[in-house]
Amino acid sequence: MPDIFPIFFLMFFAVILFVIIGATRASKKAEETWRKVSEQLRLDYSKQRAGKLGGDQRELVGTHRGFQVRANTFVESGGNNNQSFTRFKVHYPDLGLGLELKHQHFFANLSRKLAGTSDFDIGDSHFDDAVIIKARSPEAVRAYLTQERRQMIRFAVTSKRR
Repeated sequence: MPDIFPIFFLMFFAVILFVIIGATRASKKAEETWRKVSEQLRLDYSKQRAGKLGGDQRELVGTHRGFQVRANTFVESGGNNNQSFTRFKVHYPDLGLGLELKHQHFFANLSRKLAGTSDFDIGDSHFDDAVIIKARSPEAVRAYLTQERRQMIRFAVTSKRR
């Protein structure tokens, strides 16, 4: 009866090697993409190692078309799983409305109810169901959020993030 240990060991080693090569290629491709975007948008790029299993955390920071921009990756851990996300933030000039818009989702609704805060409706059910709106003057915000602006905002906050 042939000894299968050498064959098993060779197969195990080959699988590990393929996983390492695949991870290295993915990391190099991500690095290339972030650097290319950094050059195209003229933003500062940085990368940090996020622990042993956290992967690389990347960040783009700077001004693009007059707006302060920050894009970064971060890792959330839950039990035995780590999941990477990319976050985009753009600081717009103050409109004097005290306007804050967020994606409407289950956890946002739950935290809003627990904190006792509320938002208001614009009168566009598709927009109202997708976006949490907070502002100092609901009337001024209703006037500012034209149908075109509502469509762009709704697309931005509800589009797939991956």
